[in-house]
Amino acid sequence: MNVFGKRVPEIKKIRTLEKTGIVKSGVIFSLKNGRGRLRVKRTGTVETEDYDRYMVSQLMLGDKPLTEIERPYSPTCESLLGAGYGIEQAECGELREICDRVNNEFVSADNSLETLAPLLGLLEDGVYLLADTDCFPTDGQGGFFWDIEPKKKFYDAAVSWMYIGSEDGVDLFSGDVVPPLYLYPTQSAAMMDSERVEYYRGIIGQENAPRALALNYADGLSFLIDGHHKAAAAALEGKPVKCLLIIPETLEFIKSGATADRTFKRQIFGGAVQFTREQISTAEFEGIIKRFGKKENVFGQSSPCTADEIPCRFEQREWEKEFLACAENYPNARQLVLEKLFGIADDYDELAVYLEKFVTDKAGLDNFILKDPFGMKNAEHKPEAVYTGLKLTFNKGAYKKDRRLRYTAIAAVKADIDYALTNAALRYLLPIKDDEVEALFIGIISDNDKYERYGQTAVDFWEDKTD
Repeated sequence: MNVFGKRVPEIKKIRTLEKTGIVKSGVIFSLKNGRGRLRVKRTGTVETEDYDRYMVSQLMLGDKPLTEIERPYSPTCESLLGAGYGIEQAECGELREICDRVNNEFVSADNSLETLAPLLGLLEDGVYLLADTDCFPTDGQGGFFWDIEPKKKFYDAAVSWMYIGSEDGVDLFSGDVVPPLYLYPTQSAAMMDSERVEYYRGIIGQENAPRALALNYADGLSFLIDGHHKAAAAALEGKPVKCLLIIPETLEFIKSGATADRTFKRQIFGGAVQFTREQISTAEFEGIIKRFGKKENVFGQSSPCTADEIPCRFEQREWEKEFLACAENYPNARQLVLEKLFGIADDYDELAVYLEKFVTDKAGLDNFILKDPFGMKNAEHKPEAVYTGLKLTFNKGAYKKDRRLRYTAIAAVKADIDYALTNAALRYLLPIKDDEVEALFIGIISDNDKYERYGQTAVDFWEDKTD
């Protein structure tokens, strides 16, 4: 569409999604005549002394680079991310226009597609998923999301496929994608307003609370475009931040031979959702084939460049301890991938019910390890794999604040059959302040051998943290 000679962005809904994986609801849409002001601009390549090659790109808003990303050519290597200009320094009328709208009560992903239209029109032409999901206000490796080092550094969550060789001595030699649940800021930390954070703390837990808005490009890390104060409020409350993620489409085609034509394998939206041919309508599939045939190198030609091209204008601040300590309430990226590998991600609720009912003492614990009812053992059927699976289960119960694992954790501490398992059980029990649990921790600090191994965890029980 052209109005007075100018192309007007056209947003067309393709499909509405119900609950799918990490997506609570969503809408897939196409954008035509996008203004391309909010875009990823490729600037070249970098080669390290070890001959590793990285594609260098910048997330741009207008002429201001918000972040710089160095993405490795190897899918199992982490990307480097660095801050550029704070988004507050980018003149963007469309962002200001939608601010009041996104700060109203959330209605639905479909409604948000219309609400966010001015901002979505700034993207480049393509197909995207607008997903309503719960993100974690951390960097995926134990850091508060807004407390970043502006200079480029590696991030665990910024990886296409996290490979894990072993965990606690258990050989895995496997991996998985990191879901896009972690956040990287674009607004300078110096812009933090305590009053705004406190306001959002009062409403952040409501189901229809205003959403933050983020653009996914760095795999498990998404760039927060709006909602830094919402995310900070969620962190202080120990809750996920409700977020609308914009995720660009990736199409995967494969060749069965050197001369064979490429055949469609799947439509991917980051680590959030993917669809095979059977899940896509005929009309939508025809659109995919057309898009693939017209696909061009949207990043331009590769050219050598240095790693320090953009100036950093991201203004930092000294963060209070209450913010820095928040990250311990959320899983890191490795934990999430391990949960998938051990089947805990999908079976957690069933597992928690089983543990609460049958694993409440040493006999129940021994029986669980022997019979392995949830298939945690690896190919060698080592019991250590069950120890690791239980450790991951306690970790998940801790960040979910699920108290069903209480007596299983007490049994694991008393049995003390594996250091990592016992320590995870103790950390799970830390917020539970009652006489029985306190007696357990007193037993740890009053025994020299146990204090040497677990004393650092045990003393945290008397910190001012309540259930």
